[in-house]
Amino acid sequence: MREARIWIFGLNDFVAPDDKVLIGLIEGNIVIIPMNQSNDSYPNLKTLVRTSKLDKKSKKRLKNRKREKEYKAFKKDYLKQAMENTKLGLEGELFVFFFERQRLIKAEREDLAEKVEHTSVVKGDGLGYDILSYDINGTKKFIEVKTTAGRCNSRLFLSINEIEFSCKNPNNFFLFRIYKFNNVRKSGKIKSLKGCLSDNIHIEPTSFSAVVEE
Repeated sequence: MREARIWIFGLNDFVAPDDKVLIGLIEGNIVIIPMNQSNDSYPNLKTLVRTSKLDKKSKKRLKNRKREKEYKAFKKDYLKQAMENTKLGLEGELFVFFFERQRLIKAEREDLAEKVEHTSVVKGDGLGYDILSYDINGTKKFIEVKTTAGRCNSRLFLSINEIEFSCKNPNNFFLFRIYKFNNVRKSGKIKSLKGCLSDNIHIEPTSFSAVVEE
């Protein structure tokens, strides 16, 4: 009669029915591990998985397996973060403001360079863009500036006004992503996207506006 054996997850071996095993659920997978420790000392299951004879591929698969989303509480100094974000945003806008002026001056369009406007400061926020500039032929450029000290693909946040304005003015709207920005040296890299924002980048809603009726 053939002996019944169970294939062990992640191991290149079988376990016989009378062998001592530890069965558990790790990140959605049933894991069967042979017990080679003493009966009076059973280690934590995750520790056992890490110290067992799992091959490299299986270890990597367990480590990288997507976990269920966890909701954790955390403390945040919103006032401090808002002040830092505001300062960084303003520095980025000034960086683009002078960049655009210099670009037009180099193109011998000092007349247009003089018209470049820091709109978010002169007129205020809410118009859907931060800088009013021009092409060398005099066509208006509405520039929304998003600045980060990190990488280009760091998460950025958009308002509904910015999205709607970009889609109403696709031929004149530009998103300037300023990244690796150094506030001390006033230097950074620029990636420019033209047109409707919802056509150029993936947009994910993270907050909602609501009204509670009386």
